[in-house]
Amino acid sequence: MLELPGAWGYDALVDNRMPPELSLALRAKARAANARMVLLRRPGRQESGGGVCYLAHTGPRRSWLERLRLASPEDLLDVDLTHFDEGEPAQAGRIDRRPLYLVCTNGRRDPCCAERGRQVAARLAEALGDRVWECTHIG
Repeated sequence: MLELPGAWGYDALVDNRMPPELSLALRAKARAANARMVLLRRPGRQESGGGVCYLAHTGPRRSWLERLRLASPEDLLDVDLTHFDEGEPAQAGRIDRRPLYLVCTNGRRDPCCAERGRQVAARLAEALGDRVWECTHIG
């Protein structure tokens, strides 16, 4: 999950403010690790200070959330995800044991998500603060 404020299109990982070649490289990296890339932004589109990235694994034997700070999205290309599919953290950040709350707000993918999701994210953020993120479509 990579923080990327701004508008997202229908295919959010490609239709965003990143250069297309970077978007495609990040998608390929995620696929090679048998992972899914999700974009994040703060509710109300406020900035968080930038560079937040979470790697998450949820599996029957092991679940974890690793928080990283990146100078730029390109830095994610240098993170070693060799053992990600085996449930091993990248050890590029710190394990975060607190839950995250993700709310899809990608209206280009599903109009309902923009219409209702932004309100839900704003209300949750009032109660739960920085643990709440707007995200791209998650299914």
